[in-house]
Formats: sequence, structure tokens, C-alpha cells
Amino acid sequence: MRLDIRTRRERFQEARNYSVYYGQGNGHKLSRYDIAIVEPSAQSVDDIRVMKESNTLIIAYVTVMELGSFHSMYSMLDEDDFLKVNGKRVYKEAFDTYILNLQSKRWQGLLHHHVGNLLLNEGYDGIFMDTIGDVEGYFLPPVERNIQINQATHIVKRFRESFQNHLIVQNNGLEQLCVKTAPYLDGICWENPPFSQKESEDWCYNVLDRVIRMKREHSVKALFLNDQHEIKLRPSAGIISQSIADKHEFLYYEAQEHYMTLL
Repeated sequence: MRLDIRTRRERFQEARNYSVYYGQGNGHKLSRYDIAIVEPSAQSVDDIRVMKESNTLIIAYVTVMELGSFHSMYSMLDEDDFLKVNGKRVYKEAFDTYILNLQSKRWQGLLHHHVGNLLLNEGYDGIFMDTIGDVEGYFLPPVERNIQINQATHIVKRFRESFQNHLIVQNNGLEQLCVKTAPYLDGICWENPPFSQKESEDWCYNVLDRVIRMKREHSVKALFLNDQHEIKLRPSAGIISQSIADKHEFLYYEAQEHYMTLL
């Protein structure tokens, strides 16, 4: 194993490339990247060892605000743990998941324990907080949206206080949430930025300014992430995103086949 005395944060800030892969194994391929964002249930002890021997920073995917019946923690939930609008659970058909209520102390406890196990027992260098951007969802009434944004901020702040030597990366939540969580983050990821869509242009450049400000004021490293499925629908999306990422020294990655294969 190569000796690397730099801290995780120093290595993260100096990283020149990264990957996002939710498929099984492939530790040797992942070890070619400075940062590997992976689904922990699909990685073995040997895969983690191989990546660590190459000084790859291993970031564990963690869902913050969505669970489906297929998830290992789903059976631990009670009805009060689900977010409800007009008395009904909020369901995301595209992913077969339900939106969780971040006010739930049970879910906060389960999530914190899960993250602690990944970071302190399973050897991960940090977490990639996915689905946390749901707090800004159009399906939430304004009052509920503000409540969930505040609760999400509390959760991220607690992660930072509990796991000071590990990396915290937020996926999306780029309108209001990132402004509140920026002091506690090491990285912010913008998944499928819609620069190629004319109707989203003003919104995109407002978000870009916000991300640049986070980078400048809080040393938050910025990552652009495109799913190749989206690129196929809008071929110019990748070219534009890559160009903007290069200009502002963001990391850029195009995920293959819904994040299930590697280049």
C-alpha cells in the first residue's frame, strides 16, 4: 500500500477525476480514479481493499429521503416516518420509492447509525447524500418544504459534527438547501445539469453562480454528473456540461447505463 500522509480533505480537493458506479464489484477499475462513489451493498471487503491500496477515496452512496420496499432499512420504518401530503404518502413511481419525513427522529437515528457504520466500521472515506434534494420538490407545499429543508440542514450539520474526519458530498438541492448546508460540505454534485435546454438556461446560470460562490467561500469542491441515458436524449448536454466544468475547474463524469457499468 502506498503511504499517503495527506488528509482526506486534501486528497479530495486535489482530485482530478471521479466515477459514480452502483454496480457490483469492479474494485480494480474503480481504483484508477481519485474518487469512487459506489453503492456500498454492492462492494466487497476485497474491492474496498483494492481501492484503498491505490489511494482511491471511496465514497458511499446514501439515500437520505427515499426508500423503497427493496431497501434493507424499509422494514424498520413506521408509518410516521413517511412524509404525507393531504394524508397520503408521497410516492415516486419512477423509482418505486416513498419520500421520508426528515422530522422523524426514528429515521434520523437509523440514518445516522447507517452512516456511522459505513464510515467507522466499513472503511469508507465519506458519504454521497442522494435524494436529499427532494426537500426542494414541487410536490411539497411551501410550509412543508421549509420544514424539510431545515431538518435536512440539521441532519447534515450533525453528520459534520459526528464525522469530522470524513467527507460529506451532497447531490443536488441546489436552490435553497445548498446555501444552508455549504458550511458543512466537502463537495456538491450537480446531477444532469440541463444547460442544453433553452427554457432552463437562466435557472442553470443562477445555480452555477451559487455553486461557484460555495466553492469560493466554503472551499466546496464541485462535481458535474451526467447519466449517459440523458446524453442520448440531448446529445449537446454532455458537451456543454464538460465545457463549463473545465472552465470553472469542476470535476466531470458521464455515468454509463444508469450508473451500472464502468468505462
